[in-house]
Amino acid sequence: MKGWPAVAVALASGIAMGLTVAPVNAWFLGWIALAPLWLLLQQDRSIRSRLLLAGLWGLGYHGTAIVWILGLHPLTWMGVPWLASIAIALFCWVAIACWGAVLVMSWAIALHFLTRKASPLVRVLIGTGLWCLLETLWSSGALWWTSLSLTQSPHDLVILHLGQLSGPTAVVGSIVAVSGLLAEGAIALPQSDRARKYFTSALALLVGLHLIGFALYSRPIAQLPEAAINIGIVQGNIPTREKLFDNGIRRALTAYTEGYRSLTNDENPVDAVLTPEGALPWLWIDSPQQNLLYQAILDRNIPAWIGTAGSVPDGLTWSLFTVLGNGEIAGRYDK
Repeated sequence: MKGWPAVAVALASGIAMGLTVAPVNAWFLGWIALAPLWLLLQQDRSIRSRLLLAGLWGLGYHGTAIVWILGLHPLTWMGVPWLASIAIALFCWVAIACWGAVLVMSWAIALHFLTRKASPLVRVLIGTGLWCLLETLWSSGALWWTSLSLTQSPHDLVILHLGQLSGPTAVVGSIVAVSGLLAEGAIALPQSDRARKYFTSALALLVGLHLIGFALYSRPIAQLPEAAINIGIVQGNIPTREKLFDNGIRRALTAYTEGYRSLTNDENPVDAVLTPEGALPWLWIDSPQQNLLYQAILDRNIPAWIGTAGSVPDGLTWSLFTVLGNGEIAGRYDK
């Protein structure tokens, strides 16, 4: 496949991979959407063509998966002019999508040079290892949000439990390996026996991985029911454009205090309460006595993890504080 048809297939399959996440949640596409790119890259092409196809696939996937970032607009609540707000949101979207596309382009070129004389199965193994390695490198940066493992979250709970073995890398490797076998099967279609072998291997691997995941999923975390911990979660749902101002601060404090009291009622109290990142976006922990939520914790004597701002030597950070029932700050995690 050459020219515009190849370009269209690369871009469309990347977009299909992006549709696996919210709001479409077509997670099942994650197992096949990489195969068209893999197939295209195995055809006789120039380096430039490989980079183009891989880049388009990456832009399609990452651009679709992070389209939510356009929700940054409008930033007029921060004093940013309307047109500048649109420009900022578009720049963030394009820049992060391009950063993801660079990973796919790096994978495509490395795959080409490392597997030119490799057998199909060796090519699948090398391609899978390369993708896992590149995602590990990208994950060390601040702009990596769209790992292939994201495509299965939160719907394919069985396969996500492979994360117990090696974190998201196990899920990523599973997706790439199955896609590679499907692509090799498509390449071998003129030889029906070989094609059938690769397609059967892809199906067997897919089923086998899910069986392993199911075994991990079925294994109880706590052997004894009395060892279970009941955690209550409060989500205030205060928009960012409001939460940093007086009205939003009042709404957040009221929502999280009422949520805490509801979850710690005398009839069926939880063992602890968890709030999300940035639930209370100010340094209330420096003077907690003036905080309604802190007073509620003292009143109910049930610990809570509070997402708020924390001070560090070189500035501020989003932090999660452990507040015991007696009001003591027992620990913190800085993002």
